[in-house]
Amino acid sequence: MAITIELLKNYPQHISRLVQIGHEELGPTWAPKEEQLRQQLQSDLLSKTFVALDEGTPVGMCSLSKTKDIRHDLTPWLGPLFVAKQYQGRGIGSQLIEAVKQKARMLGFEKLHLCTHDFELAAGYYQRRCWKVIGVDEWKGYLVTVMKIKLLKTQG
Repeated sequence: MAITIELLKNYPQHISRLVQIGHEELGPTWAPKEEQLRQQLQSDLLSKTFVALDEGTPVGMCSLSKTKDIRHDLTPWLGPLFVAKQYQGRGIGSQLIEAVKQKARMLGFEKLHLCTHDFELAAGYYQRRCWKVIGVDEWKGYLVTVMKIKLLKTQG
């Protein structure tokens, strides 16, 4: 297994497969829509999506975006993050998060935010990775946990 993390804009042929994996792992409410990912390819805005590839096969993704339809006072945002079931538990999610954090740091941001509808996930996965809960909001008709992390300056 040779996982690489790349910008999705260089691999647009994998968008449909990533949307499918997103539906399998997150469900239709939370998975990215194909139109959203294709629009992002046309933009030079803050939004960037990273794809995890196993020898050229897409196995997960994570995005950096300026806003979400929630907490307009906060920017930027991480998500959605997902990894295909058979690849989970191998650190790929952490690699994707780190790629997004690195890009946010390069753009001059000091904090990064996310929201998750799964409080157990927030309390476990993200808090173990130093994310802090900053509130609970309603999004898409569901309660979501809003979290943030401080982005430490890279050495060098």
